[in-house]
Amino acid sequence: MKLSIQHTTRYDYSEEVRLNPHILRLRPRSTSRQKVEHYSMEVHPEPVHTVTIDAIDDSLCHRLYFVGYTSYLEIVTQSLVRADPSLVPEDLHLFSTIAILPLIYPDTIFRALMPFLERVDASEVVVEYAQSVAESTRYATDAFLIELARRINREFKQIYREQGWPMDPSDTLRLKEGSCRDLAWLFLACCRYFGIASRFVSGYVFDEVRIGDGGELHAWVEVYLLGYGWVGYDPSYACQAGDRHIKLCAGVVPQLCAPVDGTFMGGPSSKSSLTTRVIIRPAVAGGGI
Repeated sequence: MKLSIQHTTRYDYSEEVRLNPHILRLRPRSTSRQKVEHYSMEVHPEPVHTVTIDAIDDSLCHRLYFVGYTSYLEIVTQSLVRADPSLVPEDLHLFSTIAILPLIYPDTIFRALMPFLERVDASEVVVEYAQSVAESTRYATDAFLIELARRINREFKQIYREQGWPMDPSDTLRLKEGSCRDLAWLFLACCRYFGIASRFVSGYVFDEVRIGDGGELHAWVEVYLLGYGWVGYDPSYACQAGDRHIKLCAGVVPQLCAPVDGTFMGGPSSKSSLTTRVIIRPAVAGGGI
C-alpha cells in the first residue's frame, strides 16, 4: 500500500520565547518492508542551522538550531511511503528457531540485544499477566505474541492522551485503560519478562474508519525473532504491524522515540500549547503527494 502523509505540529507560547535546539524524528524509515519515495519538511520560524543525523536505530533525525524570539513553532512534513503487508502468522512456524518461552538467543546475538532485554516493570501484577498469557498458549513464542496483542486489545479501554510518556505497565494494568503508547509499553514489559528482545516504535497508523483524517501518530512494539529480524505487533489493533503502519523510529525506551524533542526559554509563567494534525490518504496510482 502506498500512503500520502501530511503531519502538522504546532506549539503556541503564552509569550515570546527563545527555542533551544530541537530534535525531530518525523521522517519515515526506509526498511525491508517500508520504502520512502518522498519526504519534505517546512519549519517556521526558519531555523538558522539544520543537521541531519543518524539516530541509534539508524533512522534519520533532524537537529534544528534557532536564534531570536518567537511566539510559535510550526512543523509541517509530507511523506509518500510504500509499505508491505505483515508476515502471515502461519509463516512463523516455518523455522525451528521460533522456540518455547523463555526465548533464548545464541550468545553473540544475545550480547547485541542486551539493551532490548532489560526488564522495565517486573512487578507481581505484570509477571502474573504475562504468565497467564503464556500458560494459555503453552509457552509457544509465536502464539504468545499474537495472543498478548489480542488480550490487551480486548481487556483494556483505549483512551486518547496527546502528551506524556507511557504509564508504568503496572499502572496500566490497575486502571484497565491506556493510550496506544501505554498499551505498547505493557506489551513490551510482558515480552521482556520472557526474554523476548523488544523495542518501542513510534509512527503513524492509517485507519479511515476510526480516525477522521485517516491517520494519527501511533505507537507499537517490535520484537526480535531469529530468522525474521524485527517484527511489529500492535496491541491497539490486536495484530501484527503491516502496510497500514508507517514507522518513524524505534528505541529501547520511549524517550528515544519522541517525534519532537526540545525545550524553550521564557519567563517564569511561560506556557506552551500543542496542536497536531495527521492526514493520511491512499496515494493515487502513478501520482505523488
